[in-house]
Amino acid sequence: MLGLGSSNRLVGLVNDLDNDSFLDVSTRLLKSMQFKILDSKASASRLDFEATREGDDGQTSYFIRVKRGNKKVTPDELQDAVGKKRDGKDMSPVFISTAGFTEEAGKYADLLNMSGSPTHIKKILMNLVANASEAIEGSGVVTISTTNRYVWTTRMATVLL
Repeated sequence: MLGLGSSNRLVGLVNDLDNDSFLDVSTRLLKSMQFKILDSKASASRLDFEATREGDDGQTSYFIRVKRGNKKVTPDELQDAVGKKRDGKDMSPVFISTAGFTEEAGKYADLLNMSGSPTHIKKILMNLVANASEAIEGSGVVTISTTNRYVWTTRMATVLL
């Protein structure tokens, strides 16, 4: 998780900016972080950006939400920023907030996104069944339920302006 500290006075100044100045400051911040902005949408308390950035593994697409105000980011707000797509591909979420995360949202943001090949998933399921069957004394039933769910990524971030 990315965190940049600052004084309360600076946070107050950012929160008091008019919408055009808030957009300008946020755009400059993202450009200084090497993001190439493709699109943006503004509301009174937040900005949503679609951006790309060159990395070690090629070009990555990002959905970036910049939120201002004194209300901390909640898990529901984080979930709303996850799973966005551009040209059919998942965008990595980044969250920038002047207030930071609630404790619950911070815990969720630290979760890693897990994925695996079909072969690895099959091996995991076979091991679960084998372990469960060994634990059953006599006879019994093993029930396994799976779901395909996008959780969080390590790129989810909070930046205190």
